[in-house]
Amino acid sequence: MNYVEWLRVRNALRVTAICLGISIVICFIVRLSIVAQFGDRSIVTRIGSEKDTVTTHSVVDGYDRTTMTNAREHATVVIEDQPDGSKIIQVTRSGHFGNEGTNDVGIMGIQVSTTETAGVEKTTIETDKPVPFAIYLGIAAVIGLIIATVLGAPFARENDGHLEIAFLKPIGRTSNALGVILADCVGILASGVMTIVAFAIMQAFFELPHFDFGGINATAIPLAIVLPLSWYAFLNASTASLKRGAGAVVGLAWPAAPFTRSFGAFRGSFR
Repeated sequence: MNYVEWLRVRNALRVTAICLGISIVICFIVRLSIVAQFGDRSIVTRIGSEKDTVTTHSVVDGYDRTTMTNAREHATVVIEDQPDGSKIIQVTRSGHFGNEGTNDVGIMGIQVSTTETAGVEKTTIETDKPVPFAIYLGIAAVIGLIIATVLGAPFARENDGHLEIAFLKPIGRTSNALGVILADCVGILASGVMTIVAFAIMQAFFELPHFDFGGINATAIPLAIVLPLSWYAFLNASTASLKRGAGAVVGLAWPAAPFTRSFGAFRGSFR
């Protein structure tokens, strides 16, 4: 068993979990701090509970529509169910609210658009909007690339001053190398799963996660998996024979990668 490599994987995942946990806490704080920006949603609850409000229900295109009108507050709220499971809430109020114009806010599946003209403020809130799952895969792939970079030079570490001792292990070199690679690959894939779960939790602070798999094809998920593993294989192959300086190779790989790709495309254009 490659105990040392599993310890590296454990430490990398622990740091990842701490960073994701901090992100969750920050997201929770942000959610609390922007409640005032979504005050129109509290108006929906408040107006709906007032005795002066007249509430009517209707069906439009097979989906429910609820209309709440409060003459005393000069407010009308229309809630429409949508085919994709989301809701559109339109809040119309008359009065003077500030400068005329349009303000749009979007976060975690919620879109808020406020327009004020001639003393009438109309706010449209789209809730429970499906979030493309491809976004989650992309974020997981980026985190996987970072973990692949952290774990990307295991053989260079063995080669740095104690390779001969490593060769004394009661296990074949091929089996030892495959065990190291397996441990790192498990850590890379686990970091992606942790990232998806963490971002689903952060989305739950705003609404229940509602994913859109429409943009996911047969290559999207394999690509999100293969990309960080390929990057790990590239770094591993680039540093395996080095006794010194593996950190410099790994550190310069990120800024060099876009240049290499651009240079390859540039060279290919003249073929």
